[in-house]
Amino acid sequence: QLVKMSTKHRVNGSEQEDIKLRLLLDIGSKCLIYSRSQKKWYPGVITNIYIDGKTNQEWFNVKYGNNKTKKMQRFCEYLDVYDIDPFTIKGWTQLSSLNFNSETYN
Repeated sequence: QLVKMSTKHRVNGSEQEDIKLRLLLDIGSKCLIYSRSQKKWYPGVITNIYIDGKTNQEWFNVKYGNNKTKKMQRFCEYLDVYDIDPFTIKGWTQLSSLNFNSETYN
């Protein structure tokens, strides 16, 4: 089972741990996306990573919910990572498992 992680949600987590995990995020990585309008966390998958040529900033395209997408940055407070094995994070590319058992997190 995957467990939501961040300095906001972890009991024994540290900011350094959170930074290390976020730096491992790649295309296909599972994550959590916070919907401000719904006030809930939803499972998501990073589908693209790119650098904005005008601002030179990194952006993720994240798919979540029922075919919704968001553009987010790696260290955005509305993007959260899971307690994952850093050796397998890049191997998670199956969008078919996007619903993560259809759970949402309050």
